[in-house]
Amino acid sequence: MFIALDDWDCNTIRGFLLILARIEHFLGRREKSVTKFGSNFVLRLSINLNRSAMKKNFLPMTIVLLLLLCSNGIPAQSTQTKLDQVELMKQWLGTWQSDIGKDTVEFWEGKSYGKAVVINVYQVINGKKSDYYMINCGYDQRDDKLKGFNLLPNSHFGTWIGMFATDKKFKADMVDTFKPEIVWWKNEVEFKSPTELVVGAFNANGVKTGEWTYKKIK
Repeated sequence: MFIALDDWDCNTIRGFLLILARIEHFLGRREKSVTKFGSNFVLRLSINLNRSAMKKNFLPMTIVLLLLLCSNGIPAQSTQTKLDQVELMKQWLGTWQSDIGKDTVEFWEGKSYGKAVVINVYQVINGKKSDYYMINCGYDQRDDKLKGFNLLPNSHFGTWIGMFATDKKFKADMVDTFKPEIVWWKNEVEFKSPTELVVGAFNANGVKTGEWTYKKIK
C-alpha cells in the first residue's frame, strides 16, 4: 500500500503511525519505508497478516480504526475550499429595503470603496429621511476575519468582528473596540437569494431577539 505524505502535517503523520501500531497489534507485523518519487514522498506499507488474528479481531480493529481516523484528522480525499471573505462581502453591494415598523422603512446602500465595502444605513419615517449609521467593512488577513466600524451621526461608534461561515451566511459579534472577548450582541445575515437577505439579532448569550427581511431594489 502506498500513501502520499506531501499534504500531511506532523500531527497527522503521528496519528497515522498510531493507527498502524494498532493494526500491527491486531493483524501482525508490518514494515514501512519512505521513498521519494520526484517531488513527492511516499510511504510504503507492508503488513504480514495473521489470518486467525484477523478473523478474531476484525470488529474491534474496525472500531479502533474508525475512532482514530476521526480523532487524528486524517485528511479526506477532498479538501474544503477556503472562503474568499473579501469577494463574499460584495453581496452587500446595492440598495436593500426593509419595512421594519409602522410608517418606517430602512434602507442599506452598499458601495465599493476599493476592495472594502461601505454601507450607508438610513430610515424613512413618515416620508422623512433620517440618517441611522454608517458601516465600514474591511478585511484582516491575520485572522481571515471581516472587521467593521459603525459610525453614528451623534459621533458614537461600534465595532464588530465576523466572517462568512458559508458563502451565504455571515456571522458577527458586536464587540468592545475590537476586543473579541467582550461581546455585546451578535448578528447573522443570510443571503436567501441575490435579491433577498435575512438579518437575525441575538444577545451575548445567543438568544434571538429579532429578525428582519431585506429586499434588493437596485
